[in-house]
Amino acid sequence: MKTTAIICEYNPFHCGHTVQIDAVKQKGNNIICIMSGGFVQRGDAAMFDKYVRAEAAIKSGADLVLELPYPYSCSAAEFFALGGVSVANLLGVVDELCFGSESGDIALLSQISERLLSEEFDVEIKKAREDRKNKDKPYAVLREEVYKRLYGQAVAVKPNDILGVEYISAIKKLNSPIIPVTYKREIGFSATETRKRIREENRFDMIPNGLSSLFENQDRYGMEYAEKAILAFYRNSDAKALEQYEGMTNGIAERLVKAAKESVSLTELIESLSGKSYTNAKIRRCILHGITGVYTDMLKTLPKYTQVLACNEQGRALVRRIQKEGSIEVLTKPSHYKRLEEGARRQAEFNIAADGLLTLMCEKTKSADEFLKKKPYIAVQI
Repeated sequence: MKTTAIICEYNPFHCGHTVQIDAVKQKGNNIICIMSGGFVQRGDAAMFDKYVRAEAAIKSGADLVLELPYPYSCSAAEFFALGGVSVANLLGVVDELCFGSESGDIALLSQISERLLSEEFDVEIKKAREDRKNKDKPYAVLREEVYKRLYGQAVAVKPNDILGVEYISAIKKLNSPIIPVTYKREIGFSATETRKRIREENRFDMIPNGLSSLFENQDRYGMEYAEKAILAFYRNSDAKALEQYEGMTNGIAERLVKAAKESVSLTELIESLSGKSYTNAKIRRCILHGITGVYTDMLKTLPKYTQVLACNEQGRALVRRIQKEGSIEVLTKPSHYKRLEEGARRQAEFNIAADGLLTLMCEKTKSADEFLKKKPYIAVQI
């Protein structure tokens, strides 16, 4: 039986996610979800507890949910994809990676990936970066310009196509035998819309039948719940010291400290810094990386561990296989992190510290060790 990996956030788990899981299940494959923990790629706290989101995936047909730890879970597409694919590759049991995309065209996405990784493109992007007139341009903008000049067309511009290209590129960079497969995302299913309905109308109609009750009474998370702490941190930060952290380039650190002193809300802070050059997600990630102390080199170092968030009986069997055949440490309980080898332990400690920050970003503030005391959800076969 083959095993398919799905790199995901499930923020929250909605009906569109069941479409993907059902399609994989119809092939008879095992499913391992590599899911963002407390912080997600858009630079925010996930709306719900990672264990609840993982439980929803298991109840919808997944076999095993593993955590993509912070800071990989909360990084730009390149690092997010590389972190997730690296975990899948190191598990030693994954045959294919399945992801949704707007185009649904694996050949097109593979071609874009091949071009971006080519020597021709590498030479041209280096020339462009050395050109003084481009010194203030974000890398993504510069990459788009160079690609269009070379190949006469745009790089994939829609979010999931872009992420798909990065998944394929990560597989190539790692020389992984994992086969990438994609499907065309269905219109009408959106995590953004799901969160909006829950937040504004307390509607859970985009959550699959039988799972809405799982989320309805759960505490909700978001950076806005800790906005005073965030503003206080940056009002009292040294801009020069912040420049060492991921994303704090081209004067962002200085602007962030200045804006924090002038802003009276997190929304005002973010909007005052974002615009044509930087997206809200980019600014949010910078804010989090500055508070937690994320260096770029940390993201370039591949994950050395992952953590079980939920599983069924087949998932437990997969964990046993991974422990024998894989090249990554698997934490079965967060409190056991001290048993990990040194490099993995340091990464786990960093993730635990981020979870401690997350407890301040809940509508009901929790103790710093809230997630350290948790246990994976295990579905028992009746």
